[in-house]
Amino acid sequence: MKLPGPSMGTKTDLDRLLEKMPVLHDPLAFGIYAEGISNLQDIFPLLRSAAGLGFSQFNVDVFTWAAERIGETNTTNVWSGNFVSESAVPLREICRFLALRILVPGAFNLAQASCLEENLRDLRKSRMEEDPDIFSHQFRQCTLFSYGSKRPPVVLTYAPEMLFFYAEKVLSFIPPRATDDGQDLLATFHSKDEFLIHIPLAGHSTASKDEESLDDSCDKSSLAALRWWYKLKASVNFSRKVGVALELSEDLPANPHIVHLWLSEPIKTVILPTGIFLTDVDDNSAYLSAAHKLLLQGFLRLKNVSVTLRPSGILTLDRLDSMQAYTEYLRGVYHESLTGMPEIPDAALFPPDQPLHTDLTEADYESFELDERKYADYEEAIRKYIVDRQGSSDVPDVFVAAVVGCGRGPLVTAAINATMSSNARIRIYALEKNPLTAGILAGKCDAEWKGCDVRVVMEDMRTWQPPEKIDLLLSEMLGGFGDNELSPECLAGPERFLSAKGVSIPETYTSYIYPISSTKLYELFPDGRLEFREHVYGFDVDCLKALDEPQPVFTFVHPSKGKGVSVPPGRTDCQLPMGRKFFLQFTINLGK
Repeated sequence: MKLPGPSMGTKTDLDRLLEKMPVLHDPLAFGIYAEGISNLQDIFPLLRSAAGLGFSQFNVDVFTWAAERIGETNTTNVWSGNFVSESAVPLREICRFLALRILVPGAFNLAQASCLEENLRDLRKSRMEEDPDIFSHQFRQCTLFSYGSKRPPVVLTYAPEMLFFYAEKVLSFIPPRATDDGQDLLATFHSKDEFLIHIPLAGHSTASKDEESLDDSCDKSSLAALRWWYKLKASVNFSRKVGVALELSEDLPANPHIVHLWLSEPIKTVILPTGIFLTDVDDNSAYLSAAHKLLLQGFLRLKNVSVTLRPSGILTLDRLDSMQAYTEYLRGVYHESLTGMPEIPDAALFPPDQPLHTDLTEADYESFELDERKYADYEEAIRKYIVDRQGSSDVPDVFVAAVVGCGRGPLVTAAINATMSSNARIRIYALEKNPLTAGILAGKCDAEWKGCDVRVVMEDMRTWQPPEKIDLLLSEMLGGFGDNELSPECLAGPERFLSAKGVSIPETYTSYIYPISSTKLYELFPDGRLEFREHVYGFDVDCLKALDEPQPVFTFVHPSKGKGVSVPPGRTDCQLPMGRKFFLQFTINLGK
């Protein structure tokens, strides 16, 4: 008979049914990029039509109507002074659906104005050249819109020469992450992202084809755009209020490293110009090239990433209606990318467990016990040790095991199963200091482990004095870095009582370290709080990009016998000041 492990056992009908069910994901959200709107009244028919077609965000250029003065025709019915009339403008719709795009001199999409009528192009050009405060006019217009506590996000376009202007004049209005300055202009923004920075993946190359190859030019401009984003994010103190709207262009970077770096950035939407789609000659349907599709699928696995379509030319009702063919195709791409795969979750830092300092909860134990593979490996290691000893001349009548920090007992179950499969007898001391587990362990002794020699000891392993020598010392305290849960220090106590041929499982372990790039993780740290950066945190590996190969740091061996943690004579508390230090050198190159 084999006892069921923590999450192993006979599958129920419900388990089998759940295995057959498809993985459910949130529906893909769509936005639409509107160009050529000269006043607010033109927005409403398009906005209502877009909402009816399933678009949840309307990315609109505020340049023309934001530049108007009070009293002119297209603004008298919209606003006066600092008040936006709810009766004249449906603010609920505006704040729910709009993303307000600001144009600035030098922005990469300024050339898109070529689709506008001549008078609007001339107006843009004259305002840009003649009005030094045109950016502020647009920005102030954006801040007027609010409905309750919600404001639309503001979209700023990639402008290499405007980096410091963005940082100092606009984004610096966002209060630092560790302060609570409610007086700043943007401190009242309550949307998830105050700003979206519209950046082309391919950058904005000024090189001619004669100067360098197309791939080299695209890679250089792509890397320049990425570095510009890094500088901007650092200039605004890695505020979580600033996200990325990443546009895919016809030319893609040849270096996959650049794309991988973007995956660790806070991308909120992927902008797809309709011009990059190909047309099927048979049915005239739109589709993406294999390279674009594969790239898009990587971004769509990110949690809560939407797709924004950017039609060529001025957005009209007819053109808006034609976008349905694109959204249907993209929904298929989205579901294909997530078939049998989970979404990459939002970035999150998980504080390290400190079982020596704080007792673990039921949820903590439940999480540990979900790892079936780990306990199967423990069971196999125990079985191999017992079989090896059974082949020697001094095999004990009863093996003695100590499961230190046993929690709810999954390692106790693994040890019992291992001895059953090898026809051996075993006596197990189950050590745990957490009083939460006392009743659970006692219940298992009367039920699951009934008939087995399991002795529950509610005591700290560092000070425990076993009544006999130990053949097997079992523990699972490695944490995420080998020693961050003080495994070496804690095992220094009980390992002294190992028998001559006794072993510790694990016997040896090595921690590794390597540099990563992840703005999504870094922006979670409170500003100016260096102590938060000096802890070992857990996080999802999909939120990062490795910048070099891992290197070993510390290796611990048990029993130590001078090779690891040793206990000085007369010491019984085993709380040793380790003072571990290690110096490593890494080579980081963002272009590789």
